[in-house]
Amino acid sequence: MGDSRPRYRGEPISLDLKDADLAGVLLSFSKIGRVNVILDPDVKGSVTVRLHDVPWDQAFDLIARINGYASLREGNVLRVGRPEKLR
Repeated sequence: MGDSRPRYRGEPISLDLKDADLAGVLLSFSKIGRVNVILDPDVKGSVTVRLHDVPWDQAFDLIARINGYASLREGNVLRVGRPEKLR
């Protein structure tokens, strides 16, 4: 059987955030991962996380998903929005 879990390859990062602006946090991954990030206007909220040595792309994915958003990678651009809008 194949493993269907996502494979994360990003450089490990550590984050310790309390009630941080979700949009700002997701945009900060642009520098970390050297990718472009586009957020749907609906992306709002706050995030509290403590992560240690987690691949940056896994952290990005987890933070988006825990807030009900999905991401779609197109080349070096990550689009973030509600799953139904990204389809």
